[in-house]
Amino acid sequence: MLYLRRYLLSTARVASPLADLHRQLLYSTTTTSPVRFAVEEFLVATCGLTPVQALKSSKHLAHLKSPSKPEAVLTFLNDIGMAKADVAAAIASDHLILCSRVDTLKRCVATLHEIGLSPPQICSLISLIPRIVCRPGQIRRIEFYLSFVGSFDKVHTIIKRNAWVLDGDLERVVKPNIAFLRQCGMTDCEIVKAFSLAWCPLVRAKPERLKEIVVCADELGVPRHSAMFKHALVRIYAISPEKIGSRLDFLKKAIGCSEAEVRIAVLRNPAILAMSDDRAYRHVDFLKMKVV
Repeated sequence: MLYLRRYLLSTARVASPLADLHRQLLYSTTTTSPVRFAVEEFLVATCGLTPVQALKSSKHLAHLKSPSKPEAVLTFLNDIGMAKADVAAAIASDHLILCSRVDTLKRCVATLHEIGLSPPQICSLISLIPRIVCRPGQIRRIEFYLSFVGSFDKVHTIIKRNAWVLDGDLERVVKPNIAFLRQCGMTDCEIVKAFSLAWCPLVRAKPERLKEIVVCADELGVPRHSAMFKHALVRIYAISPEKIGSRLDFLKKAIGCSEAEVRIAVLRNPAILAMSDDRAYRHVDFLKMKVV
């Protein structure tokens, strides 16, 4: 028994260095961190972004562990004919396109073909608004605007100024507003111009709000079929109908005339409604000419 105990102890002493070595090797292999995907470098070297653009975008792509998905997206964009500069513009505009599934991109591009867009037009559209190939539902809006506006170039211009047009609810907001503006005497050409105003998304206003704006224009005495009607709507939208009364009061004091005379000035040039206080004071002489 004593011999056996000594044997076991001696065996343990001999084995312990090997066990320690095994544990060290195991620890070293499990704690060695894998090479991280350098997103920022990838965006500059492979995608063509500037260092500033890459730094900004990389913060939102830190979850990417490998370049496999971004590389697949780049390959697809190259295969459909996008120039490297356009690809870089698309990624800088919406970096999350690099996280898209290629199957989704293929499906969206095929649908854009089906609604009549040529390959160069599709590439131009992706460069301008990359999410169009990530959200299939927005392609239906593109199709509607093509039919309403009449050409891809006009649609492209509108989207360039107002990307929000692809977010508006066609059935509940955009189409009812277009129908109402037509009833008010605006031509489709005038409505399209309203689309193109980057600072005034008139057609995206809630239908109830648009009706309030039209009522306000009526109360100002702007004829619906006049050339100034659309300008009055735009200015009232920018200010809000609730503030028109206070603007008229301010202009009366600034110009030194009656409310009737101010209304005449508004009829001639609705833009004066949106003048800042400082600008109005600086242009008192000009405003007085409008009421003569």
